[in-house]
Amino acid sequence: MSGGLQMKTGAVILAAGAPGEIKEGKPMMCVGQKPMIRHIVDTLTELKLSPIVVVTGYRSDIIERCLASTGAVIVRNRKYASTDMFCSLKLGIAALAESCDRAFVFPADLPLVRPETLRQLMACSAPLVKPGFEGREGHPILISRELFGAIEQYSGEGGLRELLGGLDVDVRVVPVEDRGVLLDVNSYEEYEQVLAMEAQRCGRGKLHAECDILLSVDDVIMNRETMRLLEMVQYTGSLQLASELMNVPYTRSWRQIKNMERQLGVPIVRSAAGGARGGGSLLTEQGTALLEAYQNMSKECAKLSNWLFQEYFSDDFVEKLQNER
Repeated sequence: MSGGLQMKTGAVILAAGAPGEIKEGKPMMCVGQKPMIRHIVDTLTELKLSPIVVVTGYRSDIIERCLASTGAVIVRNRKYASTDMFCSLKLGIAALAESCDRAFVFPADLPLVRPETLRQLMACSAPLVKPGFEGREGHPILISRELFGAIEQYSGEGGLRELLGGLDVDVRVVPVEDRGVLLDVNSYEEYEQVLAMEAQRCGRGKLHAECDILLSVDDVIMNRETMRLLEMVQYTGSLQLASELMNVPYTRSWRQIKNMERQLGVPIVRSAAGGARGGGSLLTEQGTALLEAYQNMSKECAKLSNWLFQEYFSDDFVEKLQNER
């Protein structure tokens, strides 16, 4: 089993699909403070997987902008509207086939798979590895190089499932303690389930401390919400799309930006030609500097807040507090 960890592992993230019930474009919907696609790429980067190939199609310019600083390899499926996910997989496999011994195949709407879960799968050297949670098979799957050629050459019906079903290949299902392998997002109901699980993992649901820094001049100009708004403008290049993905009215976002600019006396967001919907928005130099300083201060504040919480709300204190009648 441990031999699997010595193999060079890459990944293909399938992010080309046209929208279904969720019209905004699933990969860019926020979970916590990041788009789903960014959660996945950051997790794979943490494990030092390479190459990380992202196959884009619908709103490709937005996804590519979001991932510009990550080092991910972008492959566009220009026929995404008339082809299926398997066609995107073939493009992704072709892009990394000579670069690694095996590859994870990741749907772009599966943001909560833990790094330790991927390590468990990587410890197995079988040609095809799947995660299993409470008797159900999930994603991502891990495919070895010996299957790359068959994937690239297959032209039959039924996609990957049909292809693998017709091959004599050793399939291993690795039991994991990670419900995230089942939580892909195909509906708003499933999106709410993902948000609930992310909140639980962050400690919500039990007593904890949260730190929100308020920056003010005459009144508040910056807090955690406005930080997320600026981050999403940076990711998407569009104030309108950033508002949609955050489920915030555009007029509210526009007022927040204008209030910030009025009180600081500098431009924070400027209009840009082109963009996802014929026009876009970019952070100015001052806006970028403000966001980076606020992000760094927030990280330091969170460390201090957690330390103070442990000082005043130890596990013994909380247990005693909640058990007293």
